[in-house]
Amino acid sequence: MSRIVVTGRVPDAAIEKLRLEHEVDAWPGPESISPEELLRRVAGADAILSLLTERVDGELLDAAGPQLKVVANVAVGYDNIDVAACWFAPGRTSTWSDPSWQLRPIFPTRCWPISRRAGVGPVTT
Repeated sequence: MSRIVVTGRVPDAAIEKLRLEHEVDAWPGPESISPEELLRRVAGADAILSLLTERVDGELLDAAGPQLKVVANVAVGYDNIDVAACWFAPGRTSTWSDPSWQLRPIFPTRCWPISRRAGVGPVTT
């Protein structure tokens, strides 16, 4: 069972679907999670589902730990992602470009490898 940290409000149906197979720590508040609270919550996470309001950088990746496998960003674009920090981190990051949530599975299917071991270029998982 993987541990997933969800950093902001997402539809309840998405959270419930994740909870069928994973341990989910979802931020419940209407306000954005504080950087300090986010760093505390991601410790030991296998996956992070972030919103555009959270910065994904080396500090966050280090706080999560080496077992972190994926960071999925629910946003159009990736201005909140420190691509250089992700490049040298183990795992993968992805951007979910459909904020409507209508036809998307819980995690995106297009991911960019961010590990030197994973290679370069888009990958379909």
